[in-house]
Amino acid sequence: MPALSLRLGAALFALVPLSAQAHIGLEPQSVDLLHPPGESLPLDLESTFALFRSDDGVQWRFTCHEALLADPNVVSDQLPRYVRATGALLVAQRALGLGFASDVDVYRSTDGGCDWSAVSGLTNHTIADLAVLSDGTSVIAGSSDQGTTNGLYYSTDAGADFDDSDAVAIDGLVLSVAAGPGQTAWATSLNQSGGQIWRSTDGGATWGSFPFLFDAETGSPENLTLPMADPTDPLVAWVRAAGVQFDYIYRTNDGGENFTEVFREARSIDDGQVTGDAVMLAVSGGRPASSADGEAFGIVSELPVTEGIANPPSGVFLATARTEDFAIARLDNGSATALMGFGDVTEELSCPAGTRHAQVCSAIWPDALAVLEFARNDDDDAADDDDASGDDDDAKGCTLAEGPSLGWLLLPLVLARRRRQ
Repeated sequence: MPALSLRLGAALFALVPLSAQAHIGLEPQSVDLLHPPGESLPLDLESTFALFRSDDGVQWRFTCHEALLADPNVVSDQLPRYVRATGALLVAQRALGLGFASDVDVYRSTDGGCDWSAVSGLTNHTIADLAVLSDGTSVIAGSSDQGTTNGLYYSTDAGADFDDSDAVAIDGLVLSVAAGPGQTAWATSLNQSGGQIWRSTDGGATWGSFPFLFDAETGSPENLTLPMADPTDPLVAWVRAAGVQFDYIYRTNDGGENFTEVFREARSIDDGQVTGDAVMLAVSGGRPASSADGEAFGIVSELPVTEGIANPPSGVFLATARTEDFAIARLDNGSATALMGFGDVTEELSCPAGTRHAQVCSAIWPDALAVLEFARNDDDDAADDDDASGDDDDAKGCTLAEGPSLGWLLLPLVLARRRRQ
């Protein structure tokens, strides 16, 4: 770990009281970027520390993950995941019993994150993933309840209400869902017999499925996630199969019936974004991998270490690693320009009294601000630092090597950083 991260991590323990909530006691680290489908704004930054909201793409404001908890003072290391629909912000806690509605895992805000309400139709389901389709109002949810069958659910009102699809008796865990063009949606599931690829052409109401055959090496994948759909062709998608030694990217050109390996990487692949036939992948702890045709990939050493990728109409944006001097970068003619750093956040959301943010997040904002001020004042120009300039950068890409045969190993849903080097 870079010296900067050690310095910052140690300092956080001094800044944040022991009674403080788990997330604002963490070193701020970008996770992903959010925007409504087809729209550039709002542009929000998910992080381990908090959610940072921006309505103008210039100024970001703090709102806390703890606003969703039944008891914000009870430490939780579960990271909620957010998606943007048109006029609504949705979040999956990914663990039943944490939220203020104990039997609901997914919450919805229509005021930018000030207040939250439990959605209907997903009672008693742990939701692994959410995806908003291209119309901005169709939402897909996939459940990952342990010890029972699971299912795919759909909403036509920006996530306020969910209905059962025709696939609510899936053997195994639904791991991920993704939006394709129009009303096309993709999903992945996994059980001890192997993986399944699911595809819907009617907004998630009905689904077809295909077995996923992991033929790169003997054995089955331990995880099958990150479906990435071509935004114009409903038959084309990419998927990640995570093995013991490598993450593999497979491409289908026929709606999921057949997949071909197009890339393998020794580190975890944490995110991906498709624009036409071009694909960019966030490689854990390393520079992104990119392909102009969706088949021939290479590490882009000039770009910053990237955790998440977004492609709103205004361009491609990267959620960058803490080893960088910034949290968000914008791609301009193949190079990255810093857009926002954690230390730039000096305000919380302005929310009415009585809202979840006002009750919970405002109370812990002084502690959060102390951490953000430290991030702003810390000297992030150490010799081993990574930044967009390319000067004094380390870890310029990855080395690919052959590994042993893969065996069955079903790991938890979040598998990131298991091979981080």
